[in-house]
Amino acid sequence: MSEPTTTDPTSTPTEPGAHPALPEDTTPGTPSGTEPDRHEEEQEPRNRRHDPAADAAKYRHKLRDAEAERDQLAAIAKTASANVYTQAVGSVSSHGARLAHPDDLERFTGKGPDSYVHDGQLDHDALQADLDSLRERRPELFREINYSPRPDPSQGHSGARGEGPVAWREAFSR
Repeated sequence: MSEPTTTDPTSTPTEPGAHPALPEDTTPGTPSGTEPDRHEEEQEPRNRRHDPAADAAKYRHKLRDAEAERDQLAAIAKTASANVYTQAVGSVSSHGARLAHPDDLERFTGKGPDSYVHDGQLDHDALQADLDSLRERRPELFREINYSPRPDPSQGHSGARGEGPVAWREAFSR
């Protein structure tokens, strides 16, 4: 920057954009006659950077936070995988039959949810193959699927054929 032609603070400087009422040693935004000590500002970040104990503590804290978040997300993923596995084992059939107790698959094959769920996706083919092999070895663990419900004789109209429904007045007189 070039200096104003006069040193009198009340005169107008020749440089465009300069503040006419301010003396040379002040900057806008600071009280007159004071200038921020840039040396202290530069020293403070240097001191922070060179304190290895503080840096290590900061990074340990960040590491613990990241590990806690990772563990929480892993627990959520494991629970979701177990739910997907349980629902699938309860609903998949083998030759027209389902396991009477879905826990039997893990008990008799030794394979749990981790064996069938990878990256949140269920491996239906492996699950079906293990169910089929278990059905061949232990058919007593399975129950037949009845697609139509058996009629319940206690429901619906009762009485002999040809009789209509009972009237309300007869219902209370019996």
